[in-house]
Amino acid sequence: MQKQNNVDKEELTRSVLSALLLVTVVVGALLWPSLTPKESTGAVALLIHAPRTITTGTQQDILVEAVNSSGAVDLTRNDTVKISLDSGAARIRCKFCPDRTWSKMVKLNLDQGIARIEFFGPQRERIVINATWLSGGSPLTSTSITTYLLQFHPEETEFPP
Repeated sequence: MQKQNNVDKEELTRSVLSALLLVTVVVGALLWPSLTPKESTGAVALLIHAPRTITTGTQQDILVEAVNSSGAVDLTRNDTVKISLDSGAARIRCKFCPDRTWSKMVKLNLDQGIARIEFFGPQRERIVINATWLSGGSPLTSTSITTYLLQFHPEETEFPP
């Protein structure tokens, strides 16, 4: 009888432990999504797309994008940004703005997370292109890249119209 009683206690203990283990697994599965961090889909930084080298006297399109932590463009961003050059003679202008004056700095709004500018450099030099967030949804980390103007044909000194 005592042996039967010990067997019942062991069986009861196993059943309780099995039930607790099952409850732990189910609760863990339900809570796991809220415990793991979700990747942000919102933009956190500006990213400049420009070639490392550009031929002097040629016009080049350059993109500035508002990107999230995965590098994807945030299409909801229409922030105001400043794009500027550290250069001697090179200039930029907004590709689709009414004011198409060549200058070392332009302020423009992102269109679905993207700004498009035109670049022209009449002589050989090293250029630093800067993109700086000015206003909008939330601050975006600024960025800079370096590109080089190389001469492969006679230098064109006139800026395109």
